[in-house]
Amino acid sequence: MKAVRLYEYGGPQNLKFEVDVPEPTLSADSVLVAAAATSVNPIDWKIRSGARQKDFPLTMPAILGYDVSGVVRAVGSNVRTFKLGDRVLAFAEATYAEFVVVEASILTHLPDGPDLVDAAAIPLVVLTGDQLVKLAARVQSGQTIIVSGALGGVGRAAVHSAKKLGAHVIAGVRARQLPEARALGVSDTVAIDDDTAIAQLALVDGVADTVGGETAAKLFSKVKSGGNFGYASVLPDGVSATNPTVKVSRVFARPDASKVREFADDIRDGKFKLPISRHLPLADAGYAHELVQKGGRQDYPGDILLIMNFGAAKTWRGKGRNPPRLSVVHPLRSLALKQNRIRLAAHQPLPKHAVVPDRRHAVGIGEVEAGRNLGPVPGTVLRLDIPTLRELHGAGFALCKCQRRRLQNG
Repeated sequence: MKAVRLYEYGGPQNLKFEVDVPEPTLSADSVLVAAAATSVNPIDWKIRSGARQKDFPLTMPAILGYDVSGVVRAVGSNVRTFKLGDRVLAFAEATYAEFVVVEASILTHLPDGPDLVDAAAIPLVVLTGDQLVKLAARVQSGQTIIVSGALGGVGRAAVHSAKKLGAHVIAGVRARQLPEARALGVSDTVAIDDDTAIAQLALVDGVADTVGGETAAKLFSKVKSGGNFGYASVLPDGVSATNPTVKVSRVFARPDASKVREFADDIRDGKFKLPISRHLPLADAGYAHELVQKGGRQDYPGDILLIMNFGAAKTWRGKGRNPPRLSVVHPLRSLALKQNRIRLAAHQPLPKHAVVPDRRHAVGIGEVEAGRNLGPVPGTVLRLDIPTLRELHGAGFALCKCQRRRLQNG
């Protein structure tokens, strides 16, 4: 199978994309999942670099990753709750791979509605956020808490869980993010990069911190005596000693299939949203690590997904009143192309201005084509904004001259 393996701790270049990795062994109580996608989280690069070697020791060669969404390919002899073809997702291990074995007890069905690929963003961040609020910050109904980094994946999940519990949530974000944070439906907001704003805050019952560092230290001082401070990142040494009455707890996500399903249902129902910033091929795991490690989510807020190329889609959004959703099925670097031809699959009918050889290839939402050649195309196919063009180029894609000229003019 195709997978990305790590042979020694170090930089992103140590992640090796391979095509002949043995498939994992299926046990009686497990399920073999043909992965659609996995996500890249900050913990991944910290493990890869060796920075978290003490907490997460690896046996080399290792496959990283904790999130997986996909389709059931095989089930163990004791498994009764899943069958071949089921859409599933889980907080698992070794997910940078085409096939992942997951214990049936921690696997859940993906409801109809959410995209199978984008669902890979759900498990780790929602479990971390939910458990940060409930187990570490010990939030109760009626309490007032601060959630720092409220616009990140973990932060959004923490806000969502705290509101469900009936807490009054103050979203802590950067000053420039305050308008977006208010859209989360919180009771109040605070700029965590503004010392004056933090100083003016009244004391709160608890903090659910996802930022760490000096920000965490400043927010710790705003917790009432006897309150709770939960964190998912790093709390500087000596901070907890400044108020020994505050209970301090760090969260490490634990598998919880029912909670993952609850969040997936909320996404289906429009009650919760996780932004997706980028879709990259599995082979670009190293590049994804670079983006996450250097803070790429500041410019592209949202999860970065790695997509397997067994049929899962890589989605690009074009501009326009009713833009098409186009999925790149194969990276051009691995596909022999004729001049002026790009391999694409459409998730919905293309607009009138898109000239294609055969419009029957425009399929309904939720379907994915195996891929086909669009071209040579005498008209405009789609319009791409500059960040998307850069990302296409960075991922190894090429545009023919006629298409590039039209895109620049559009």
